Amino acid sequence: MFKSNAFVPHFSLFTIVSSGKDTGSYGFEKDAISRQIGFYINYFGEKLGHNLKVSLNIRNGHKDKMGFIDRIHCYLRERYPEIDFIVNREETDNTYYQGLNFKISVNDIEIVDGGFVDWTQKLLGNKKKNVC
Repeated sequence: MFKSNAFVPHFSLFTIVSSGKDTGSYGFEKDAISRQIGFYINYFGEKLGHNLKVSLNIRNGHKDKMGFIDRIHCYLRERYPEIDFIVNREETDNTYYQGLNFKISVNDIEIVDGGFVDWTQKLLGNKKKNVC
């Protein structure tokens, strides 16, 4: 490992992982993303105030991309009506996240990046195993 007083880390890393089996109608996806976003809303809302903004960004990985993001968006608005959710339907070449990527900002500073990945699906060869 390279050590020098001239170089310091510019960020810290914290992660939350949810995994489960697809139960249909995006049940796992809605529950997992709601719990993760809820954690960040509670934590950063308490520490930094309630000026949080959540962007939901469409990504490849679902046959019905628009329907998927619309269902997730509607579910999150019902659960967290005090939060400003913004849907970004502009597709990008991001291949890391599948279906949806979320970003949370406080006072227009992005502090959280998360979303669905296909690690377990590839590892297990089972499209019903999901990770958020």
